[in-house]
Amino acid sequence: MHKCLAALGIAMVLPAYAQGQQPKPSVDDQHREPRHEQTTPPDSANTSQRWYASLQRPDWWVVIVAGITGGFICWQSWETRRAANAARKQSEIATDTARRQLRAYLCVSESLVKFTDDGCLEGQVYVKNGGQTPAYDVRTWSNSIVAQYPFKEPLPTPPDGFPMAVGIVSTQEKQIIVAKKVAAPQPILDLLETPNVAYCVYGECRYKDIFDEVHSLKYRLIYGAIAGTRTRKDSNGVTIGMLVMHLEGNTED
Repeated sequence: MHKCLAALGIAMVLPAYAQGQQPKPSVDDQHREPRHEQTTPPDSANTSQRWYASLQRPDWWVVIVAGITGGFICWQSWETRRAANAARKQSEIATDTARRQLRAYLCVSESLVKFTDDGCLEGQVYVKNGGQTPAYDVRTWSNSIVAQYPFKEPLPTPPDGFPMAVGIVSTQEKQIIVAKKVAAPQPILDLLETPNVAYCVYGECRYKDIFDEVHSLKYRLIYGAIAGTRTRKDSNGVTIGMLVMHLEGNTED
């Protein structure tokens, strides 16, 4: 009994004795800042989870089906857009074709040079509307000269504000354009037989179609030089010569 009580007393005294034997911190130790140990962050590659790590096998099928559906929708959208562009292009082509078929077309149908009784050359040009609708606001000017050939300088054009005839040319209708007379005595007629001198009739015809678009017809015809000097008599016995289209100066839009 006494031994047990003695052992119990020793057990209670030893912890207090051990605590008393621990060294007390010095003044420097009390004012010294606590030391923090640096810890190395764990490797993110090893600790972070992949986005698919939490997916179970049934979830993978959902992802695959969604991807296929999205791809199909994108393909269908692309096909729809391509079909819409093709339809729009076809519509534009059809509209342009209809405009071309319905618009007015002025062209030179006949031309001649008339040898008048007063010794002059008078050029006459017939413009015909070959379109299916009338030509509106038709404005024309014409000029004629006898000049050295080939033409070395640009042919003179009328100045701004030059008065022009205004009219309407119905479908399949002709309109005559008469150029000013040019004196042609016998020496001039003899020069026209050579390849160095030519009589030229040229001009322009501007008009609008039913779509209110402006078009232009430019013509240049010659008699003599490389075109020759072929003539004939008309029904009234008047001598007329044949005008030929020149290589340049003939345009139509």
